[in-house]
Amino acid sequence: MFRAVARRAVASVGALSSAVGGVGTGGSTRAIRRRTFSSGAGGSMDSKIPLMSVALGAAATATAYEAARSLEKPNPTPAARPNPELIPGKSTASKSSKAAAAVEKKEIEKKETEKKDPEKKEPEKKEPEKKEPEKKEEPKAPVAKSDADLFYAQLLTQRRIFLNGRVDDKSAHTLVGKMLFLDAADPTKPIVMYINSGGGVVTSGLAIYDVMQHVRPPVYTVCLGHAESMAAVLLCAGEKGHRYALPNSRIMIHQPHHVVSGQTTDIIIKAKKAEHTRETLSEIIQAHSGKGEGEVNAALERDTYMTASEAKKFGIVDHTVTRITEIEGLDLDKGNGKK
Repeated sequence: MFRAVARRAVASVGALSSAVGGVGTGGSTRAIRRRTFSSGAGGSMDSKIPLMSVALGAAATATAYEAARSLEKPNPTPAARPNPELIPGKSTASKSSKAAAAVEKKEIEKKETEKKDPEKKEPEKKEPEKKEPEKKEEPKAPVAKSDADLFYAQLLTQRRIFLNGRVDDKSAHTLVGKMLFLDAADPTKPIVMYINSGGGVVTSGLAIYDVMQHVRPPVYTVCLGHAESMAAVLLCAGEKGHRYALPNSRIMIHQPHHVVSGQTTDIIIKAKKAEHTRETLSEIIQAHSGKGEGEVNAALERDTYMTASEAKKFGIVDHTVTRITEIEGLDLDKGNGKK
């Protein structure tokens, strides 16, 4: 670079010298005559500057200018390095190497986890176990909520049920449920129904009567205290040969009692319904007592009270008993721990 600048300076000096006639035919700088010119720009005519000094200053100025221009030029931008991922043939290799590194890292982490906690392993796939057919369990008695319920629940396991108090929808619901339960538990063993009731609603009593005939086990009936009105009909409807009355029990039968009011047409409709109910009860007593229609209707005309022996003669009961052992078919040992 410096050599080129020197050449340019020499050429500039030679051109300036030829312009003023200071260069000889020999071309040597020594042949330049020392000529002078006066500076007329405000100076004295006596002050003269050598022409060689002017030439050398011009050459130096030109050289400095060229050097400055060369330095002002921007450096060439370095070539961008190629991205190895974009080079064909190398991208697949780089990706596969990364995937292999990730898999290897996971395997190392898995081994470290197994070393720390050997019990924590991936669950093994087990074949589904074959389920055995479920065995049908015998129905169990309901859980008692009080001491009284506990006693009656224990008696229910001995297949003994009770009609105490008024015959209504509630008592009918209880007796119907117990009879159906005992039928499901064992359809061959008898059910013993103890009756101590003054009667009540005819429709509720007929519901109990229908279920007594509906279940498979025979229903034995035992009267203690009294069995009147609808309760006497249920006493009579027990299994033939297994209707019992304790010695001091009392039985009463009569026709249904109705209170009718309203318009004449409504009274006639209700009267017909009452007559139908009386005929229904009469037919039930006839069927189970063996008495004729006239005798039963006569007994139903008014309140007819009977002792245990009189009820036996009328056919409402079959036996008068004093001891529990006289009732046939009772499973007395069940629930007492005896075999």
